[in-house]
Amino acid sequence: MGIDESLPFKLLKIAEEKLKNYPNENFFPLVSNFKNTKETAFFPGGRGFYYERKADFNSSIKEIKILILGNDFGKEKDFEQHLDGNKKDIETNTWINLIKLLDSVSSQFPYHNCFFSNAYLGLRLNSYQKSGNSPFFKDKTYHDLSIKIFLEHLKIIQPKVIICLGNNPGKFLNDVFNKKKMEWFEVYDTSEMDDFPIIKIMKIYHPCMNPNHIKNLENKKKIKNILSDI
Repeated sequence: MGIDESLPFKLLKIAEEKLKNYPNENFFPLVSNFKNTKETAFFPGGRGFYYERKADFNSSIKEIKILILGNDFGKEKDFEQHLDGNKKDIETNTWINLIKLLDSVSSQFPYHNCFFSNAYLGLRLNSYQKSGNSPFFKDKTYHDLSIKIFLEHLKIIQPKVIICLGNNPGKFLNDVFNKKKMEWFEVYDTSEMDDFPIIKIMKIYHPCMNPNHIKNLENKKKIKNILSDI
């Protein structure tokens, strides 16, 4: 039994309902379409699946167990290049370093049980820097809407573990789950939330910002431990 490949379309529909009339003065509030070609890329912009191991993807996927959460897809030109085929998301430094890390955690890392998504579902204007402080976080109304969308998405994805890439999505999850501040590579969970499934959460360094942690054996051990029970 394969995974439901309509999942990203279901998630996008939820976001469209919440953001369809949101003004786009400071950023594009939603990436609202995909490439026709299925290829590895973060949702939205991509479909959120890891397509590089075709045999695994087609035959072994049973359920999404791991949600790997970034901040946003980047600038409008990044998405345009992705759509045009001039730049593959899998070829960015984020993916290159992330794959190095996950492969070093396990030679059989379960990519086919992962969904790769972003906290904020919009695009930065080309005038913004690609990384660093997020224009989405500064807009409280948009930030709060993004939290509502994310919680609805979690009910559909139902991950057992969330691995959060860097400080910005870490701040986002602090607000989602009412955490004061998540420390690096510590394990948190959703047990204090009423009527909510238990999800383990870990914030790790963004692969682009601190690639040296790929070599840190203690950090890799912590990532391996949080995945051991799924």
